Amino acid sequence: MKHLAPMSPEAEAAYRTLLHHTTDCGRCKENKHCPQVVVLSRKWKEARRR
Repeated sequence: MKHLAPMSPEAEAAYRTLLHHTTDCGRCKENKHCPQVVVLSRKWKEARRR
């Protein structure tokens, strides 16, 4: 099994923001397209690359 590298504090914060949004957003809960989740996902991916 491949081990994942620990996330930076910025990546961790971005992930928690994304997770919080998806658990509270009605559109996300209904599996409908949500523009905000697209933005938050991109921010998390960018933070992981740093």
